[in-house]
Amino acid sequence: MKKLILLFTLILIPITLVGQDKFIELDWNNTNASKWGSTSQKNTVNDKNSEVLIRLLINQDMNFIKQWEDINYVDENSLEISNIIYEKLSNNELKILNKKLIIGKHITELKSGKSRDKFYTSILINPIIKVNGVPKKIISFKISYKYNNQNRPLKTIPVSNSALASGDWYKFKVDQTGVYRIDKSFLISIGMNPDNLDPRTIKIYGNGGKALPFKNIDNNEFDLIENSIQIIGEEDGSFDNNDFILFYGVGTNGYQGDDFDTNINPYSDESFYYVTSSVGFGNRIQQIVEPSGDATTIIDQYNSYQFFESDEFNPAKVGRRWLSNRFDIESEQSFTLNFPNIVPGELMNVKVKVASASETSTSMAISINGTSLDPLIFSPIEDPTLLNSKQFVGEIPSGNENLVFNLIYNNGGNPSSIGYLDYISAEALVLLKGNNQQMPFRWNQASTTSGIGESTSYELANQFSLILCGRNSDKLKNLEDSLSSKTRVKTLQFDVRNQIEVNEKISSLSHDWKSIDVLINNAGNAHGLDFIHEGKIEDWDMMIDTNVKGLLYVSKPVLDIMIKKNKGHIINIGSIAGKELYPKGNIYCASKFAVDAISQGMRIDLNKFNIKVSQINPGLVETNFSMVRFKNDQDRSKSVYSGVNPLVGDDVAKVISYVINCPENVNISDITVLAKSQASSTVLNRS
Repeated sequence: MKKLILLFTLILIPITLVGQDKFIELDWNNTNASKWGSTSQKNTVNDKNSEVLIRLLINQDMNFIKQWEDINYVDENSLEISNIIYEKLSNNELKILNKKLIIGKHITELKSGKSRDKFYTSILINPIIKVNGVPKKIISFKISYKYNNQNRPLKTIPVSNSALASGDWYKFKVDQTGVYRIDKSFLISIGMNPDNLDPRTIKIYGNGGKALPFKNIDNNEFDLIENSIQIIGEEDGSFDNNDFILFYGVGTNGYQGDDFDTNINPYSDESFYYVTSSVGFGNRIQQIVEPSGDATTIIDQYNSYQFFESDEFNPAKVGRRWLSNRFDIESEQSFTLNFPNIVPGELMNVKVKVASASETSTSMAISINGTSLDPLIFSPIEDPTLLNSKQFVGEIPSGNENLVFNLIYNNGGNPSSIGYLDYISAEALVLLKGNNQQMPFRWNQASTTSGIGESTSYELANQFSLILCGRNSDKLKNLEDSLSSKTRVKTLQFDVRNQIEVNEKISSLSHDWKSIDVLINNAGNAHGLDFIHEGKIEDWDMMIDTNVKGLLYVSKPVLDIMIKKNKGHIINIGSIAGKELYPKGNIYCASKFAVDAISQGMRIDLNKFNIKVSQINPGLVETNFSMVRFKNDQDRSKSVYSGVNPLVGDDVAKVISYVINCPENVNISDITVLAKSQASSTVLNRS
């Protein structure tokens, strides 16, 4: 019996090897406070064994990281730190240090990994903390830890043969995105003999020219995928001289994802596809079923996106940051983007990104169609392999079809200074007209035409007069035109994040429009999907400012109206994310938890004024929500709804209408609406 108990214990308890002690020093003498903030390099202080100087960033988390080769995996929970020696920060260091980043305790992390049959251990610690309220830096410390001889669990994917493992494959390249026509002569030119094959068995594989994500965990495809194609004339079972293949190929130019900040693939100028013929019919483009009913929206304009970018120079000597034009002897250069059939007077989104390598202060003057912008100022750098990057992002009114950018580089009196253009981009509204050539097409309004707000507007148009609010003036105008035959419509254009603007617009309502009976707070935003330690501050601000502060900014002036009437109904559109947390949901979930708390607080505080307060929390709804969250990454957006029959805007609109039309003595305080295939935030039936 004792043997059984002992065996059971050994199974449950990790077997540990002898512990390890390590003394670590930080070399602060290699850091130069005068250089801090002049580089875009990550993190900070180096240990004495490192050969690369890493400067302390002022506006990012301050972390010290040391890695060393080890003999086994470590027990990551066994870390003990002792013998910490501190030193006061110098006056220069204190002067420029972002004191908001300094906390009163150490954040430590011990990690273990294996690469090329070697074990590695690393430690992370914040090297500056407040000791008795005084900021101090670590000079040295001792760590102790234990080994763990158990194998670490690894995330694996099923191993299977690649599509390329068997059969004959023929490779061809695509240099730009568009529909390609492949005829018999082309197949012969790449080595394929189409005479003796059934064209219905022809298949084309390829994943397009978009760069792969940096992180393995973000990769969704581990093999070539088969593309849907159309073959004209395949019905007779032979590939004749007049037969041809049509398929949509994706080149390397275009949106590359948030990690890249570029319009072109930084690693390749060409995208490759593979054609084969094998057992079984290939994937074919299916005939779309035309929707029934009358059209409600006429599209006669679209958003044209143009850019100038070329990979010519790599001054920083890193793989993914290439620049276009140099400014040295030729200090002034012009670039033109062409927008045929541009709609004049509409705002264009413009971005100019430039860089400088100079030991002195330099600048880049920018003018667009003769209008000068504030120059971009570069601070000096000392490492010639590093660059200072600056950018202009803004809106300018459109004019003629040619958008001319003029850039002038001021080298600050240093002939060795070099300026660079990274890229120029612009998005303008143009008339939808055919031009007998390929036409990249975007219509930004389409991304929001089936949202909860619009669906609710149509649902309630036969019951109420409507005040429609939003940021997109074109969308508001289209809705007004569509609904004016059904009811009275008033539009107010504003950004819910701007409290002054919100108050001004609502205060501007005439007396006959101010008697508001129902307020539906539908403005919301999810920006990014990251672990909290990898999140972007700008994404957090966007979600909190929109989802929490925006709701309050709109509610306050409307509540003043309802309280005077001693009657009203507030409906806050929350989310299942305000009821259940899910991985990487952190700040978005926090903002929706806040909406839940605000709704409860409203219901309590406004009870004495006869004001109903309801909260409606949708689950998975197929709207533009995912496109916003994933920042226009269509592939990631589509994957959210893969294999699921989600809610649509109309479903939520019907629930809103029901809540509004309950008897006067009934208030539905809180309701969660899910698709049948959704059981919780994370449980979905994708079969």
